[in-house]
Amino acid sequence: MSQQRMRRRWLVWVSMLLLLTIAGLAQPSDVSFLHYSTDNGLSNNVVTSVLKDRQGFMWFGTVNGLNRFDGLRFTVYKRTGRPDGLPGNYIVNDGLSLDADGFVWISTNRGLCQYNPQTDRFQAIPLPQQRDQVADNDFVSPVRFDRAGMGWFASVDRLYRLEPRTHRLTAFPVPSVLPNAFAIPIPDRQGQVWLHHWSGLYRFDPTTRRYTYYMGADDTHPKAPERVYVLTEDKSGQVYALLDGGRVTRFDPASNRFVTLFTCPGTVTALEKDRLPDGREFFWLGSFNKLIRYIPADKRFTQFTHNASDPLSFGGGTIGVMQTDPHTGIVWIGTTEGIAKIDPVSLKFSRRWLPASADGAHEMVEVIRQDRRNDELYWILGNHTLYQWNRRSDSLKTILINGTAPRNDPAMI
Repeated sequence: MSQQRMRRRWLVWVSMLLLLTIAGLAQPSDVSFLHYSTDNGLSNNVVTSVLKDRQGFMWFGTVNGLNRFDGLRFTVYKRTGRPDGLPGNYIVNDGLSLDADGFVWISTNRGLCQYNPQTDRFQAIPLPQQRDQVADNDFVSPVRFDRAGMGWFASVDRLYRLEPRTHRLTAFPVPSVLPNAFAIPIPDRQGQVWLHHWSGLYRFDPTTRRYTYYMGADDTHPKAPERVYVLTEDKSGQVYALLDGGRVTRFDPASNRFVTLFTCPGTVTALEKDRLPDGREFFWLGSFNKLIRYIPADKRFTQFTHNASDPLSFGGGTIGVMQTDPHTGIVWIGTTEGIAKIDPVSLKFSRRWLPASADGAHEMVEVIRQDRRNDELYWILGNHTLYQWNRRSDSLKTILINGTAPRNDPAMI
C-alpha cells in the first residue's frame, strides 16, 4: 500500500471513530475545511467576494467571473457585451451586496450593475466616468446600504448615493483623487458615511457635505503614523479599522475615536465576528496564507495553515473576504486559492495525527478500541506502536514500541 493511501486510511479511521466534535473548538485540528476551486467549476481561484441571496444561493466574485453556487455546482457569469449581461469580469474585493428588495449589486472593473434573480438578467448603472469608453478608470467600490435603504458607493473621483429602485444617483466629491484608486464607503447608524480612502479614514456628513479626517496616511496626511488597510462592519453595525502591524481597532461613539481591541501576530486582511457554542464572542481573522481565530475572553490566538498531508486543513492563500451564515453557522472564506468552507454540521469530527517518523510519514492505524473501564480512554495500535489516547485531555501516550515500553515510562496495560 502506498504511503499516500496509508495516510488517507488513517485519517478516515480517526475522523470517523475517535475524535471530538468541531463545536468544542479546543485545538487547531478541531476546525475542518472543505475546499472549492476551478477543479469544482469555479471560474477562477482568486475569490474576491462572498454573498448569500434570498433564494439561498451563494455568490462568489472572482478576478475572472461571477459564480452562483447551489450547493452542488457553479453557474458562471462572464461579460458578453450584451446590455443585460455582466459588464465586467473582475469583481472588486467584497463587491457583492444585497438590497432590501433582494436584488444583487455587483461592483466590477467596468462599473456597477444590478442583478434581478427573477429574470436572471443584469442592468448596468450608467456613470459619468464611462463616457470616455475606456475601461481603465471604471472600477467602482462595493455598494453599502444605509438604514433608509439608500446605497453608497464610490468611483475614482466621486462618492455616490444611489436610490436602488429608480437608480437615481447623487454625486459628492471625494477628499482627493488618486489615479486607479477608489474610496470605500460604509454608512453608519448615525446617518453618516465612513470613507476608507487609500490608507486614510474619513467620515462624511451628507447634510453638510463635509468630511472629517480621523486617521491614516494618504496624500493629504502623508506623515500620519498609521495606515488603514481595511475598513469593515459587523452585523451589529460596529465599524472596525484594520491597521498596519496587525492592530484591530473599533470605533467607540462615546469617545469619537477608534480604540485598539488587540494586536494580531501578522497582518489582518479580513475580519468576521462569530460566537462559540457557549455564547462567547470571537473573531475570524484573515491573513497571508493562514486563518487566525482570536477569543478575547482567553486572549488566545490560534492559527490555521495548510498541511499537505491533511485534506481537511486550511487550503492556503491570502484571505480577502469572509462571511458567516447566521442561520447555518457556516463560514465562507474567499482566498487566492479558491473557497474555504467551515461547516459545523457536515464536518462533525476533528483530527489527531499520530507522531511522525523522521521522514515525516505517519504510522498507519490498524486497530482502535475504547477502554472497557474508562470511556475517555482509547487504545490505538499502529504498525509497531501501541498508543493510549485520552479523549477529555486530548493527550496521546506511547505505551509500547515493538512490544517494549518506552524508557522512563512506567505505563502498563
